[in-house]
Order: sequence, then structure tokens, then C-alpha cells
Amino acid sequence: MGQKGNRRRRGKSHPEGSTRMSTALLRALDHPLRREALRKMHISEVPQSAKALSKSIDAPATTISYHLKVLSLLNVITLVSKRRVRAALEKGFVSKIADHEQAIRILADTEGCDEALRLHL
Repeated sequence: MGQKGNRRRRGKSHPEGSTRMSTALLRALDHPLRREALRKMHISEVPQSAKALSKSIDAPATTISYHLKVLSLLNVITLVSKRRVRAALEKGFVSKIADHEQAIRILADTEGCDEALRLHL
């Protein structure tokens, strides 16, 4: 009961401008396809679609699309463009992790391992 003043407030323990690593984001970054997609979006200067990422990652566009939805729900990528391509709507996403040091470190530390891990999924 008397511990009300001792509770830590969310976000208060992190330096100004840094982003908090949630358990949901940590779990999301545990998947090599998500890390690879996020890594490619982070270094790209243009929005990336599921189709474009599927070609560079060598995975089905539907699978990439699912992983982009997960990353979007966690607010680490954002939808910036939509265009009609034949009967489909192509969505372009960009990374929002430029200021997220922990996520960038995870992407850098796992870069060499991801392709081998993806082959075993």
C-alpha cells in the first residue's frame, strides 16, 4: 500500500529522445524475416513494399506482408504510400527506428546469422 510513490513511471528512466524496448518489440525482433525486412527498410532511402522486400529477401510476398503488419502494429515502421498495381494495392513502408539504439544494435548484431536461421524455419 505504501509503495505508490516508489513505482517507476513508464519512459521516465530512459534518456531524453530514446525509445523504450517493449517485450512485444523484443519478441517481434526475434524473427529473422522481420529483422531482415526492418534492416532493409532502415537502410533504404525509398519506401519498401512487401513485393520489393520479398525479392531481396527471397521469401513470399504474403509472408513479408504479414511481418510488415506486425512491425507496423508495433510502430517501428510506418505506411507512407499506397498505389494501385493492377488489381492489388501496393503499400510502401519506411523504418521509424533511427532513434531506437537498442533495435539498431539488435539488427547489427544479428545481421550475419539471419540468412542461416531463415533457412531452418
